Amino acid sequence: MNTGTILSLASFVVPNPTPYIAAKLVKVSAKKGWSSGTNIFLTLCDESIFDKYFKENGETLLMRASKDGHLEVVKVLKNGGDILEAKTERGETALFHAVSPKNSQVVETLLDFGLEVNDKNIVQQTPLMKAALNGSIDVMKTLLARSAKINDVDECLNSSLMLACAQCQQKSVEFLLANGADVNARNINNETALMFASFHNCPEILLSLIAKGCSLDDQNNEGIKALMISASLGHLDNVRVLCANGAKIDLCNAFGGNALMYSAQKGHNEILYFLLLSKAQPNSQNLNGQTALILAVQSSSRSIVEDLVRFGTDINLADNQGVTPLMTASITGNNDIARVLIEKGAFIDAKDRDGRTALMLGAVHGHRTIVKTLCEFGANVNDVNSKGFNALMEASKNGHPEIVQYLLQKGPEIDRRCNAGNTALLISILHDQTDVAMLMLGLEKEVNVKFEHQHGNNALMLATSRGQTNLLKFILNITRIIDGVNDDGRTALMLAAFHKQKVAMILLVQYGANINIKDKSGDTALLVASSRGSSAAVLHLLKSGADDIEVCNNNGETPLMKAASNGYKTTVDMLLKNGAKLETTDKSGFSVLMKVIQNGHIQLAKFFIEKGASVKARSLTGETALHIAAKQGCSQMIHLLVEHGADINAKDNLGETSLDKSVTHNHYETKIALLNNGANSRETDNDNETAPMKASKLGQKDLKEMLLKYCGGLSKTDRCDYPLIDNQNNSTDHLETLSQLQESFNSNSKEVELFIRKNANIDGQGIDDYSSFLLPTTALENDALSQDLLLHNANENVRNVNEGLSLISAPAHDTVHLLDEQRTQDYTCLMKAISFAYHDLCLAVMNRMADVDGTDSKKSNALRSSSKKLIAMVQLLLRQGSFS
Repeated sequence: MNTGTILSLASFVVPNPTPYIAAKLVKVSAKKGWSSGTNIFLTLCDESIFDKYFKENGETLLMRASKDGHLEVVKVLKNGGDILEAKTERGETALFHAVSPKNSQVVETLLDFGLEVNDKNIVQQTPLMKAALNGSIDVMKTLLARSAKINDVDECLNSSLMLACAQCQQKSVEFLLANGADVNARNINNETALMFASFHNCPEILLSLIAKGCSLDDQNNEGIKALMISASLGHLDNVRVLCANGAKIDLCNAFGGNALMYSAQKGHNEILYFLLLSKAQPNSQNLNGQTALILAVQSSSRSIVEDLVRFGTDINLADNQGVTPLMTASITGNNDIARVLIEKGAFIDAKDRDGRTALMLGAVHGHRTIVKTLCEFGANVNDVNSKGFNALMEASKNGHPEIVQYLLQKGPEIDRRCNAGNTALLISILHDQTDVAMLMLGLEKEVNVKFEHQHGNNALMLATSRGQTNLLKFILNITRIIDGVNDDGRTALMLAAFHKQKVAMILLVQYGANINIKDKSGDTALLVASSRGSSAAVLHLLKSGADDIEVCNNNGETPLMKAASNGYKTTVDMLLKNGAKLETTDKSGFSVLMKVIQNGHIQLAKFFIEKGASVKARSLTGETALHIAAKQGCSQMIHLLVEHGADINAKDNLGETSLDKSVTHNHYETKIALLNNGANSRETDNDNETAPMKASKLGQKDLKEMLLKYCGGLSKTDRCDYPLIDNQNNSTDHLETLSQLQESFNSNSKEVELFIRKNANIDGQGIDDYSSFLLPTTALENDALSQDLLLHNANENVRNVNEGLSLISAPAHDTVHLLDEQRTQDYTCLMKAISFAYHDLCLAVMNRMADVDGTDSKKSNALRSSSKKLIAMVQLLLRQGSFS
C-alpha cells in the first residue's frame, strides 16, 4: 500500500486525527509493515508514545517490527525515537526478537544501530544461541561476522552447539562445527553436545560430532554417557554409530548400570541383541546386584530373556538381596518367563537373604498360576523362610484363599508353627483374613482350633479379640472349647470384655461361656469389663448371671473400684444402681474414694462424696483420702474433703499429716490449700519432725516463708531449725543451725519480720550470749533490720560475754549506737548516729530517752557534733532540749 492510499484512507476515516488516534494508527501501521504510514502518523503523535506502548505491552514497537521482519518500519521507528536499548522481562533487546531464519537484514540493521552482538538475556543466552536453537543459519553468519562469541555459554554453561544438538538442529550443528565450536565442552552437569544429540534418533549429528573429534565415552555427573542414553531411548541407529566408532559398551554409570541393562529394562530387544553381538557382558551387575536378565524379567520381556539366556547369562545369578530371576518372575507374576527360566535350569527352591523361595514370593503376591507352575515343577511346599513361614502361611497372611486352597491339596504341614508360634490358621486370623481362616477350618476343623498363639490364645480367642463375628460363629459351631484360657488365665469371654467386643461377648454367653471364671490376677469377665468402661458389657454380664457384683480380684478390687479408678462415670452409675457398695475396701484398705483421688478423677471423687463415701476412712497404713490427695498434689480436693469432715491434721501410721505428705512430695499448691484450710505446721511425726523441718531437709527454701506465714506460733521444736528466736540450749542441733545465722540476717530480713509479728522472743540469747536478734544485726551491718527490731522493743541492754551491748557492738560500720553507753573513743550512741547523718535513727534514739547532752572526753556533745554536720540535726536536738 503506497503513501497516497494510506493518507486517503486515514483522512476518510479520521479527517483530523488527535494524538491519541494517531498513536493507534502508528501501531496498526507498524504491525502491518506500512513504513510510510508509520512515518506519517508518528509526526502527529505525542512524544510519549513509545514509553506508553512499552509500559502497556512489555515490548517496544521496534521489537514487534523486528520480530515480524519489517525492515523499513524498524528504520522509521528507530529514527522516530523508539527505545533502542529497551529490554523485556527476559532481558532481551530487539536484536533477540529479530533472530529468525528470514530476518538476517533486520539483525544486521539493528547491529548497525549499535545493539550489542553478545548481549545476554536473564538466562545468559546470546542472540547466537537463539539462532542456533531455531536453525537461523543466515542470522548466525551475520552474528559471527559481527564478532559473536561462538563458544559463549548460558547460566548452565550450555554452548550454542549443545543447544543446537538438544533441538536436533542438524544444519546449525554443522555450521557451528565448521566455524570452530568446541565439540567437547561440558555444561554444569558435565553433559556434552554428544549426549544432547543422543536424545534424538539423528545419527547424522552424531557422525558430525564424531568427525570433529568428540569424546564418545564422556560421562555426566551421574556417570551416564551417550551410548546409555541412546540404548535407553531405543535409538538403534545411534547405538550402531557409537559402537562402530569405538564407544565402550560395558562402561557403567554411577549406579552400576550399563547400556545393556538399560536396553533390557526398557524392553528394546533389537538394541539388546545388537549389544550382545557386539560382545556386551551379559552377567555384569549394577550396585544392587541386578543383572540385565533380572531387569528384563521385571519389564516382562520374554524375547529379551530368551536372548540373554541364549548368549550365556547366568540364569541363577542373584542380586544383593539374594533374589534370582525366577523369584523376580514370581513377584511380577509372569508365568511364561517363569517357565522359560525353569526349563533353562533355574533353581526352583533357591532362597533369598530372608529365606524366601520363588513359591513363597508367588504366594505373597497372589499369583496362583505361578504357584501352580512351581508346584508342577517340584517346588517344596514345606520350605520355610527366616521367620519360619512356609508358602501356606504367606498366602494365609496376605489373604489369597485360592492359593491356600491349592496348597492345601499339595499336602503341606498345615499345623506347622512359625518362629512366633503361629499356625497358618492363627496367622490368617491375626491379619483379619477371615475368608482364609474359614476355608482352613472348613477343611480341617478341630485339628486347627485347639492350636494356640504364642501367648496361649487359640483361634477362638483371636477371632473374639479382633471382633471377627462371622469367624467366631463358624468356630463356635465346630468346637466346644469355649472356656480355654491363655497364658494369663483369660478366656475368650474376658478378651471380648477387654477389647469391648460386645457382639462377640453376647455370642460367647449364648454358647455357654462360663461368666465367673477368674484369670491369674483374679479378674472375672465382669471385672475386666468394668475396668474398660464397657457399660453395655457390664449390664449384659449382670443379667446373664455374674455371681457377685462385689466380686474381688487378688488385690481385693471390686468392679466399682475398677471402673472408678479408670474414670468411667457411666459404668460407675450402672454398678451403683445394681448394688455396688461404696464402703468396700481392697486388700490395702483403700476405698473407692481413695482410688479415684489417687488416679486424679476429681469429678468422680466429688460424686462419691455426695453419695456418702467416708472421707475419714483409713487404709492399712493409716492414710485418709486427704493424705492421698496431698501425696498426689490434688489441691482441688483439699477444701472439699475438709468441708465434708476430713481431719486436716490426721496422722497416718508414721505420724505424718497431709501437710507432711505435700512437703515430702513437693506439691506447692497443695501445701497452700492445706494451710488455707487450717493445717498445723507444728505437728510432729514419729521421728519428732515437723513440716518446716522436712522442708528444710529437702532444700525447699521457698517453703520457709510460706510455713512461717501460715503457722500460728513457733514451737521449741521448730526453733532448732530457725536460730532467729530465743534458745539458750547449747545442743548439737543448735550448733548446726547457728551456721545459718549470717545467711538469715544478710538476706532474710523478711523472715525475721515474720518471726517478730508472730511474737518470737527477740531478746533470747544464743550459745555466745548473743541477743538472738538485735546483736547479730548490728554485728552483720544490717541497719534497716536493727531499726525494725528497736521499733518492736528489743532490749538494747542485753550484753554478750564480752560485756558488749547489742547496739554498740559494731563501731566500724554505719549502725548507730542507740544508747548513751560510751566507748573507748568516749562518743555516745547518739553522737555516733549524728556522725553518719542518720536523721531517722537519731530521732529513734531520742525517742528512747537518750541523753542529748552526753559528752565525750573532749567535752563535745551531740549538739556541737551536729552543728558541724546538718542544720536539721541541730533543730532536732534543740527541740529535744539540748542547751549546750
